[in-house]
Amino acid sequence: MATVQRVSFRPESRGPLAAIFEFGRPKEDQRRQVLTNAFAGFELAEETIEKLVVATGDRGDGRPGFTYSDLTQRLVPTAILDAYPDAALSADLLLTVAEDLGPTPPFNDMAAS
Repeated sequence: MATVQRVSFRPESRGPLAAIFEFGRPKEDQRRQVLTNAFAGFELAEETIEKLVVATGDRGDGRPGFTYSDLTQRLVPTAILDAYPDAALSADLLLTVAEDLGPTPPFNDMAAS
């Protein structure tokens, strides 16, 4: 199973593909669900989750928001490591971490050519 961008393979090196799965960036309701689950037990206000949903969304001008991996493998661990052991997670900390990290840039199809 390959987990890389399909366009990064030259057609002659791909070989037969059993299935191709494409995963887009999470929409607002999907980000809300991921963030709610990720921070369950941390007693964050719904307002904080909503602010995070907005902060991790599309940046405007066609710039995409966070990927699922950005949320689960970058934002959550970074925020927890920044807070502990000296403080609890807070809205300010989470929003600052989200802003500092920013989303992973989209794959550049031209670089694969």
